[in-house]
Amino acid sequence: MADFTQLSDLHQYFVLKLPGIMYHPAVLDQAIVMAFRAFAKKTESWREWIGPFNVVKDLQEYVLEWPFCSSLVRIYEVKINTSDGVSNGLDGVTQDKYLYAFDQPDKLVLADDLKPAADVASALDVKVAMIPKLEVKQLPKWYVNQWVEPIIAHAMWELAGMRKASWYDPQLSEKGRIDYLDGAASAGAENEYGYTDIEDGMEA
Repeated sequence: MADFTQLSDLHQYFVLKLPGIMYHPAVLDQAIVMAFRAFAKKTESWREWIGPFNVVKDLQEYVLEWPFCSSLVRIYEVKINTSDGVSNGLDGVTQDKYLYAFDQPDKLVLADDLKPAADVASALDVKVAMIPKLEVKQLPKWYVNQWVEPIIAHAMWELAGMRKASWYDPQLSEKGRIDYLDGAASAGAENEYGYTDIEDGMEA
């Protein structure tokens, strides 16, 4: 089961820079969620393997389920296993992308060439990109650990830019905007080329 970070765990990054924000936790939570959504949508960096699902003979449409408060935006990879492979703990075979399609919001459609010839339990694994729903209350810990800086930067951009708020700070807002865009660019590079900034202590 995935580990999660509560939205409130991120409040500490804002209370010193935005005087008075601590008295408005709902506003702070909303800014964090919207930042998470914006970053995940722009970069498609929240990717998870979901499954395994049972394969059913001749069935080509599979409704996907996942243990996150999120919506799917893309299918990146599909692996299908055999009965022997499942029994021996082997990975399934990655399928060519033209052999399947994503029918939003939650359906995987296999091409005729992938029509299963037999029932196989726990034989289908799917790698997806997702974005959090508005009502999300917690974030995947691995994702926060990797991308906390741009998520916080986006929230800071929005919060510090609230002209009527007591914590209004246009310079801090602009810094948040720049830091967020830099972080989004880094996430895009990692997704496309498979690397991260080595100076940050991350491995490809």
